[in-house]
Order: sequence, then C-alpha cells, then structure tokens
Amino acid sequence: IAHRNVTVETTAGGTRTVQFNTNESTDDRQFTIKVEDPTDTTNYDEVKVRVEEGAVTITAAGTGTYYIGEEITLEGTCTESDYVYLFLTGPNLPSNGVALTGAMNAVTNDNAATFTEEVVEADDTWSYKWNTADLLRSLDSGGYTIYAVSAPKDKDHLSDAQYDTISIQLRSGFISATSSGAVIAKGDDLKLTGTAQGDPDEVHVWIFGKNLQLTGESATVEDDGSFEYELKGAQTKDLSAGQYFVVIQHPMMNGEFDIYPGIAGWINGTSGSGFEAVRIGGLQASDAANALIKALDSPNIDDTYVKLTFVVEEPRILIDPIGDVPAGSTFTISGTTNLAVGDTLNVEVTSAAFTPSGKGEESGFASVARTTEVKAGDGANVWSVEIDGSAF
Repeated sequence: IAHRNVTVETTAGGTRTVQFNTNESTDDRQFTIKVEDPTDTTNYDEVKVRVEEGAVTITAAGTGTYYIGEEITLEGTCTESDYVYLFLTGPNLPSNGVALTGAMNAVTNDNAATFTEEVVEADDTWSYKWNTADLLRSLDSGGYTIYAVSAPKDKDHLSDAQYDTISIQLRSGFISATSSGAVIAKGDDLKLTGTAQGDPDEVHVWIFGKNLQLTGESATVEDDGSFEYELKGAQTKDLSAGQYFVVIQHPMMNGEFDIYPGIAGWINGTSGSGFEAVRIGGLQASDAANALIKALDSPNIDDTYVKLTFVVEEPRILIDPIGDVPAGSTFTISGTTNLAVGDTLNVEVTSAAFTPSGKGEESGFASVARTTEVKAGDGANVWSVEIDGSAF
C-alpha cells in the first residue's frame, strides 16, 4: 500500500485511537504515520514505524527420540499468522510431506484442509499433541522431519512463507521383563517387573503351569514405561511344584491386543487379522505357551511379547555343617534356602543335654533365639546368624 488516509474525530479530551492491522501480505519495510489538522496542514506530527516479517518456531518436548505409539508434544511461536500448518517428511513418504493425523495423506499446496492445522494463541504461542498411536498407517523406525509453516505451503513452496523444522527419531515399541526369582518356594510372592516402551496403557500377562492357565491377567504401565505384576504368596502356596511359563504381551502401535483370550480355553484374533481361533484349553503347559507364541508371531499381528519361566518348589531350609566350636565362643550358623530374599527366618539353638540342678543352683542353658533375613546367594539364597555361646 503506497498511501492511505482517514479522517477521524477526537474525543472531548482531544484524543483518538487508530489501529492499523498487518497480515502476512504486509510489506517488510518502514512506514510513516502522519497526523494533521485538516483545517491547517502546517499543524501536524509524524512517526516512522518498521514492519518486519514474522517468524515461526517449533520444538518437541523430550529428547528427540520417541517410541511409536507415544504422544509427542509439539510447541512453538508464530508471529506471522493466526495458524501454523504442520506436516512430516521421512523415508518413503511423499516428498512434499504428509499430515500428522489420520492416514497421513500427502499435503497439497495452498489447501489448508490437507495439513494438520493448529491455532496460534493471542501471545503468539501454539501447541499440538501428536498422538502417534492414533495414526491410520504404520511408521517404521527412522529419522523424520516435522515442519511448522505460517501458511499451507508444502515442501516445494516454503519460500512463500515462514517456517521452522525439527528432526526426530522414531523407534518401535518393545517390552522387556524379569522375574523376582527363577525359583520360588510355595507361599512366597513372585514379582514380574519390566518396561513396555510405546506408551501402552497395560500389558497382558499369560501364565501356564500344571493344570493351570491364567489368561485374564494384566498389569498397568506407568508413565515411565514400567510395569509390575505380582503373584501373592496366598496364590503360590496352592500351586503345584514344577515349571511355569509366562508370556507378557505388548499391544504395540495400535494400542489393541490383537490376540486375546476367548471363552472355554480359546484364543482369538481381532477382526481383519486373519487369525483362526485356537483352543489351548486342552494343551499341556508348554504346548499352550507355544501355541500362544505362534499366534503372536502371526504376520498380521503387530503385538510383541517377552517370555519367562519360573519354578515352584516345596519350601526348604538347609543348615551348613557347624562342627565343634570352643566353649564360650561366638560362632556363626549359616545355610541355604529356596525361600525368597527378604523372608524372615527364626533360628533357635537349644541344649541337647539334660542335667537336673538343685534349688540353690543357677539353672543351666536352655535356648537362644535369633531372627535373620534371607539374602541373595550364588544359586540358592543364603542366610546366617551369629550366636553368642558364652552362656552355653
């Protein structure tokens, strides 16, 4: 605009406010604003104002490396327009970019509906939560670039707008887990702990043993990806001794367990997976676990898993040989056990001799009792206690 003028009427106090609006088509240059008395053009004042191009910025919360299925918070500033337009480029995606939502279709230059659009707030900031679990197409692991543009311009037309970019790394979700012990005694707790990356709400836990199929168990996944599943001692005390097989299932990017337990001992697949239902109710423990793993390995199932085993034994405590010790000395009694680390043991030493004493005599040694905790050992867990034999 080369020139524009308006006539305004001041208030009773002799003042008036005039607003000049700019937009993305306003020239990046200096403008002069002049005010004068229409009845006396020699009575005037003027001020010079510089209009500069706006800018767009984009950042992503976190480290820049994310697991597919996570929610990524994108945010930044935009002083060029009232909206930012987001798109993504990466391996084997359309070269001009794709939207961040839905089926991630290719963006079309100057067609705002094909971009992911976000409103710019009054303080020139914007924020968008990109939930990668809601995408209708699969993304592979790799490096990607996200563009934030002040207008709906694709990659080939970025010179027509202000923009900024960030690079991110996407990784496939995974699961890892360990048990609190490879061998547990009946009546002890068993904890299965692990990490499920990819932001699932929960993982599914399957346990197979002698005449036992626990197929409806699950564990909540915390914000840091950790999870814990516990078999309480009240449950393990009734388990038969023997080997048990555990499969912990991760739903992966779609957030859905594509293999799930049905009724009457069947396992089913989600609609469209092409998985034929399989009955595991009549299978031995190892065969049932293998049937489940084969189902999870089906080509149309995106779920992943980790498998573990543990052994349940009858509880036992063994005492190492002590041998002779000098009278009145302090000595150690130790041993091994299959009870869990942290369990408390009561150790009692009693006299094997019986010698009646007279009424005027001090009674002889009767017993000494101590408590100790089970500690982790090399192989079997261990315990020990120190005994003061000065009164023996």
